[in-house]
Amino acid sequence: MKRRSLIDVLQALPLAHDMDTSSPRKLLGELPDTTRPFLLRRDRLLRVDRGLPLFVVEGPAGFGKTVLAELWLERQRSLQAQVGWISLTRDTCEPAAFIQQLWRGIGSDPRVLSERQLGTLVGRRQLFGVISSYFGETQGPSSLVVDNAHCLADADPESQAYFRALLQLASLHKRICITTSVESERLGLNPHAADGRLSWIGAPQLAFTRAESDAFVRVCGHDASANSLDWIFRMTLGWPVLTQIALATPIDPKVTRLDAVPSISAIRCYIHQRIISVLSASERDVLWMLCCLGRAPIALLASLEPGAQAVDSALRHFRQLRLIQDFEHGERSVVGLHPLIRSAAATMLTTDRQRARDLAVEAASDWYWRHGWSIESAQVLLESGFGPTPPVVRERLVQIGPALIFRDAQHLSVIKLSDRWERRNGLIDAAIDDLTSWALIFRREAAAARARLNRIDGENLSTALHRSVLHALEDDFASANALSSEWIDRNRDCRSYLMGVAKTVQAFSERCTDRFDLAHLALRDATELFGESQSTYAMAWVHVVGAVTDLQAGRYRSALARVERGLQECASQPTFRPVRAILRSIEAFLRYERNEVSRLREILSEALPALADQGVVDALVLGYTAAARERADALDIGTALDILAEGEQISLHQHYPRLTLALRTERGLLLLRSGAPAQARAIAEALPAPTQANLGHLLFCVRLEIGDGNGAASRDLNALALSASRQRGRSARLCEALTLQAIIDEQSGRPKLAMAALSEALEIGHVEGYTRLFVDEGSAIHALLDRFLALPNPARSRPADFLARKLSARTRQTGEKGRESRTTVSLNKRERQIIALLNEGLSNTQLAERCFISQGTVKWYLHHLFEKFGVGNRTSLLRAVRDAGMSLS
Repeated sequence: MKRRSLIDVLQALPLAHDMDTSSPRKLLGELPDTTRPFLLRRDRLLRVDRGLPLFVVEGPAGFGKTVLAELWLERQRSLQAQVGWISLTRDTCEPAAFIQQLWRGIGSDPRVLSERQLGTLVGRRQLFGVISSYFGETQGPSSLVVDNAHCLADADPESQAYFRALLQLASLHKRICITTSVESERLGLNPHAADGRLSWIGAPQLAFTRAESDAFVRVCGHDASANSLDWIFRMTLGWPVLTQIALATPIDPKVTRLDAVPSISAIRCYIHQRIISVLSASERDVLWMLCCLGRAPIALLASLEPGAQAVDSALRHFRQLRLIQDFEHGERSVVGLHPLIRSAAATMLTTDRQRARDLAVEAASDWYWRHGWSIESAQVLLESGFGPTPPVVRERLVQIGPALIFRDAQHLSVIKLSDRWERRNGLIDAAIDDLTSWALIFRREAAAARARLNRIDGENLSTALHRSVLHALEDDFASANALSSEWIDRNRDCRSYLMGVAKTVQAFSERCTDRFDLAHLALRDATELFGESQSTYAMAWVHVVGAVTDLQAGRYRSALARVERGLQECASQPTFRPVRAILRSIEAFLRYERNEVSRLREILSEALPALADQGVVDALVLGYTAAARERADALDIGTALDILAEGEQISLHQHYPRLTLALRTERGLLLLRSGAPAQARAIAEALPAPTQANLGHLLFCVRLEIGDGNGAASRDLNALALSASRQRGRSARLCEALTLQAIIDEQSGRPKLAMAALSEALEIGHVEGYTRLFVDEGSAIHALLDRFLALPNPARSRPADFLARKLSARTRQTGEKGRESRTTVSLNKRERQIIALLNEGLSNTQLAERCFISQGTVKWYLHHLFEKFGVGNRTSLLRAVRDAGMSLS
C-alpha cells in the first residue's frame, strides 16, 4: 500500500507543538510470560506463517489464539527480532487508552504520558506519530503482537484509524501478528489480503486435530484410555479451552454422542452437561447472577441470594474451572464470566428463571444506586433485556442527569443512557430530552441538541435557556442575552443551577457590550447558586467567563487569579479537560503579557489542540494570538503566520466573524512589526473600515498611519481609540492608545505631550502588570523610555518610574535577541530523523508522509531546527549540522 493512505486515515491534522514526550527506548513491550513451557507447540500452525508483513489468527473465544501468538513471538525472538506485545480489552480501546497500550507495546513506560497529551486529539496524534516513527526506525527486524484486536471492531473510529495506520507500517522486517474473534473485514484487513501482505489462520485450523487433542490430554498428566481420548475429542470438538475445561471434570465415555459438526449448540450442551449440571444449587445461582449482570462487584453478588459465604465458595470453584475473569474497578473487586461460558449458561439456565432474572437485575440496580454507582444502576436495567424498562429507570435518569452534566461533566454517559432508554421504551420523554440536550450542547453537538429541543418545544419545559447557551457558544451574544433574560424574567423565584446557568450567559452577554460591572454582578449570583447546588463543572465556566471579562476590562491580575482558581477546580476531573483548555488559552495570553514567555510552550501544548472544538471565540483569539506572538518573539515569523492562518481556517469553518477579524488584524500587526508594511497595509485594506466598536482593529490602523508618517490621520484615529477606551473602561486598550499617542506626539515635535501620555500609560501598566504591551512596540519606545527616565525625579511618579526602568532593561534585551552564541546543540530522535530526510532532498510533503505527521508539524520542527542552529534555510541547516560534527544519516 502507498504511504499516502496512512495520511488519509489520520486526516493529516497538525500535531501539538513541542510536547514533552519521553521517547520510547526500543521495541520491548510488556510481554506475556514465555519462559514457561508450552504444553503443546503446535508447529503445524506456525508453518502457515509465510513471513509476510501481517500474520492474522482469527477464531472464536477459547481457540488458543493468544497461546499461538506467544509461540509466534517466541519464534521471532529466536530469529533475533525485537519483540513487543499489546493485549486489548474494550476498556483499552478508547483512544487515550489505546495510545497508552501502543506506547507500552513499543517499550516505554506509560506513566510518562501526561493527561494533557492523551486528552486531546492532536496530542494523541502526535504520540502516534512518535510510536509509528520508532516502530519503523528500529534497527533490524521487529515483531509486534496485537492480541484481542476484535475489541477494536466496535471501538471509537479514532482508535480504529490508529490501528489501520499501524498495519500499514508492517513490512517484511517490521511484522505484526493480530489475534481476533471477528471477521477480518471488520478490522480493515481485506485490502492487505488483496495485496498479498498477510498470512491467515482461521478457526478450522486452530481447532485441535485428534492427535493434538490426545497429546494435550497426556501432557496435562492424564493417563486416559483410547476410549476416554475419543470421548474428549468428540465432546470438545477440538476446541482448546473446552478440552482444558473437560480435563477439570471426571472423564465419562458413556455420555451420549454429540453431533460431530462444530456448533454452538453442541458446545452449550457440553457446558451444561459437564459444568452446570455438576454445580451445586447455590453455585448455579451465583452463575445465573453473573449471566444476568455481566461483570459485577463481588460485594454486590454477596448482597444477593444465596449470600456472601456461598458466593465466596462458588467463585473459588469457578476460578479453579477457569470460568471467570477478575477485574478491578477503583477499590472494588469485580468478576465476570468467560464470554463463552456466559453465552452457554444464560441459554441453559433461562428456563423458569425469567422472573428471577428481572428480580436480580432490579436488586443489583438498587445496590448500585445505594452505593453511589449511579450510572451502573441505570445501565444494568437498560442492558437487561429487550422490553420496556421499569419506571424506576426513567426516574433515576432524570434524578442523576443534572449531577452528571453540571457537576461531573459526564455528558457522553448521559447521551448513551438516554439513547438506550429511548430504544428500549420506544418513547419520547420531555424530561429526558431536556437533559440530553444539555449534554449535547456541552459537547458542541449543536445540530443534535436542536433536534432534541425541537421535540420538546410546546411542552411544560422551556427551551429558552438551552438555546441561550447554544447561542453563547456560537458567539451570538445578542440572541443569548435576549433568551437568557426572557428565561430569568419567567423564573425569578427559581434558585437552582439553572438560574446559575442563565446568570452566567447573562454575564457573558454583558461583557460583550463592555458592561463589566453588570457582568460581575451576574457572575456573583451564578457563583452563589452553583455553590448551593454543588455544580462543579458549571463553576468552572463561571471562572472562564469571569477571566475573559476581567481580561477585556484590562484587569489582568484579577483575570490571572480567576484562571488559577478555575484550573484548580478542573484539576481532578478528566472530563473537565475541554474547560481546562479554554482556561489555559486565557492563561497563555496573560503569561505572555507578563513576559513569562518560557512557560508558554507547555501551556499552549495543552490549550491549542482542544480549542477548535470548544466554540469560545475569546479563547480562540487569545490562544492563537499568544502562540503567534511567542513564535514572533523567537524571531520565527513564518511559524507565527502559519499559526494565525490555522486559526483563521477554524473561524471560516465555524463561521466566527469576530475571530476572523481578530486574527487577520493580528496577522497584519505581526507583518507590520516584522518589517513588511506593504503586506500589512494590504490586509488592512481588505478589512472593514476601523470603528470604535473594535479597538484592536482601530489601534492596528493607528500603527499603520504612524508607520507611513501620516501624523494627522494617526492622531485622529487614536483620538477615537482614546475616547472609546476611557468611556468603555478598557484599561489595557487605553494604555495601548496612550503609548501610541506618546509616539505620535514625539514624531510631531511635541515632547511634553509625549511624556505626559507615556507617564499616564506607565502608571496604568504598573497597576495591572502590563509588560509586552510596551515592549512589542519595538524601537519606537526605546528613545521615549530613555527620555522619560532622564526627566527630573519630581516630574516622574514612582509607579511610572519603576515600570519604565524595568521596561528599559527589557527592551535592550529584546534588541539583542538572536545574537547569542550556540556552543552546543542537542537533538531529539524526531529532529535527527527530519535532518536525515532533508539530506535526501525530500520536500515538506514527502517529509510529512515519511514521518507520518502533518505538513504543519514539519514546518514547526524545521523552524525549531533553524532556531537551534541559528540559520534561515535548509541548506544552511545541513551545513551547520556537518560543521557541528553531527551525522546526517
